[in-house]
Amino acid sequence: AACERAREAGYRRIQLKVGSDVLTDIARIETCLVVLDGFERVIVDANGFWSQHDAARVVAALDGRDIFFEQPCATMEQCAAVRRRSRRPFILDESIEEMDDLLRARQTDAADAVMLKFSRFGGITPVRRARDLAMQLGFAMTVEDSAGGDIASAAMAQFGATIPDGLLINGSLIGRMVEERIATDWSPLDGGGSGF
Repeated sequence: AACERAREAGYRRIQLKVGSDVLTDIARIETCLVVLDGFERVIVDANGFWSQHDAARVVAALDGRDIFFEQPCATMEQCAAVRRRSRRPFILDESIEEMDDLLRARQTDAADAVMLKFSRFGGITPVRRARDLAMQLGFAMTVEDSAGGDIASAAMAQFGATIPDGLLINGSLIGRMVEERIATDWSPLDGGGSGF
C-alpha cells in the first residue's frame, strides 16, 4: 500500500526498509517490486540487520532484480563478502563514518556507492571533503541525514546539487518529517521526489 501511495504521488525512486526474517523480507521486496515496476531506482535498505549468511540468501534470491542493496550487514567486511557474490550494486551507510572508511570501502571493494550524512562527518565542510574523496575513488553517493529540520534539509539539497550527474543516486530531505517547522512556504517537490 505504501508503494502504491508513492507511485500515485509521483515518486520515481524509493527506498524499502527491510530487516526481519529472510523469507518475509524476500516476499516483502518481491511484492513491492510488482507495484514499483518502471521506477528509476529501488533501494533495499536493511540498516545492517542481516547476518552475512542471511544477507547472502536475500541477495541470491533477488540477484536478477534491478535493485540496490544498502548496508545489508553490520560491518563493511561482511557487506564486502556478500557483494562479491552479487551482481547488484551495494551502498554503504552505517559503515561510513569518516574519511578512512571511504578508503577502506574502496580497498575491500565493499560498495559501489556511499551514504554521506552531515552529522556523521561533522558538518558541511567535512562532508564536502568526503564528497570529493568519494568522487576520486569512483563512488556514487546518496545524501541524507538522520535528523534535522528545514535548515539541514536546505543544506542537504544544496549539497546534493554539487554532486555531478550520474554520481548522485538518491537524496532525502529528512527535515520534511519533523513536525516543528521554520520554513512555511515549501514548494512542492517535482514528481513527489526528494527534490534532487
